[in-house]
Amino acid sequence: MNVIKKLIVNRHCVGETIKLMTKSRKCTNTNWTQLDDYISSLCQLVTSQEFDTIFPDKSILRDYPNRIVLSEKNKLLSGKWKSQPFGTQNPPDFIGFEEYQNYLYIFYIECKSGKGEKATWNCSLPVPKPYVLYPYFNKTINKLSLCSGVNLINTEEYQLLQSVMPLLREKNSIEHITKNWSLYLRPMWCTLENHPDNTSEIEEYITTFS
Repeated sequence: MNVIKKLIVNRHCVGETIKLMTKSRKCTNTNWTQLDDYISSLCQLVTSQEFDTIFPDKSILRDYPNRIVLSEKNKLLSGKWKSQPFGTQNPPDFIGFEEYQNYLYIFYIECKSGKGEKATWNCSLPVPKPYVLYPYFNKTINKLSLCSGVNLINTEEYQLLQSVMPLLREKNSIEHITKNWSLYLRPMWCTLENHPDNTSEIEEYITTFS
């Protein structure tokens, strides 16, 4: 929870912090430290080996559960985060754990950044859950917006858009245009609205675990 609290408290100065991190790495302005680097600096991260030992089968996490029953084994993850739990090409960027009563509660963070007010989602839609967070960093104005998935998309809309994906996959590849070349069309979801900020609701949600 400390990571989410720090994001909330420091959200107005994230841009300057990222600039300083970039400068310390001697990056150019076109090679900025990314938002996920900043969040990593806030986290107590577990190693892949530790994570794989506790979750040898990660399928129970892929549907974004809110909590799992606490055990002597998984309670070691409380207060910790794992970056890229499902690999570098799959969301989320971070998964975090918090022991509360008899459960291990789970939080997810997927970082977004761009040069405008709208986020690009590529082939992964936001998940309509209050504990799945999507911080969006607008590089143009150095502004961080915090939003949970439930404020980006509702369940009905999510299910409808997900049902379209199999149809797209059937049509996204044209093989053997010539002997040596095929065409693959990459799906990319784009929202028509600016990335919202529901920081106050996120704060209210996480106080449950205080």
